[in-house]
Amino acid sequence: MKGHMLYLVITRSSSSIVSSTSAYPSSISDHYSVVLRLSSASPVSARAMKQLRDFRGIDFVRLETDLSSRLASVDTTLNVNTMVGQYELAVLQTSDLHAPLSVRMKAGRRKEP
Repeated sequence: MKGHMLYLVITRSSSSIVSSTSAYPSSISDHYSVVLRLSSASPVSARAMKQLRDFRGIDFVRLETDLSSRLASVDTTLNVNTMVGQYELAVLQTSDLHAPLSVRMKAGRRKEP
């Protein structure tokens, strides 16, 4: 038999990850086979709440009309930051009207090495 293999398991004395150990003599050498039973839970997949908008069923002619109407009410005499705030509000309100936010639970990726 060529080559040797040695595994080393180090745990804290307070750890309960090793549930049992057994040693079995080998019939072909003077070494023992050591078997460990590990108690570890399967990783839980992360679930996350996602906010989504469904744009597939939108009437784009109505969307354009509504958005143009809201953007026309933006006061262009104000400073740039205020105008940007009004612009963002107009886009958000129009989006809420035509494609409201929906909340869905999405399965995340499993946390495995």
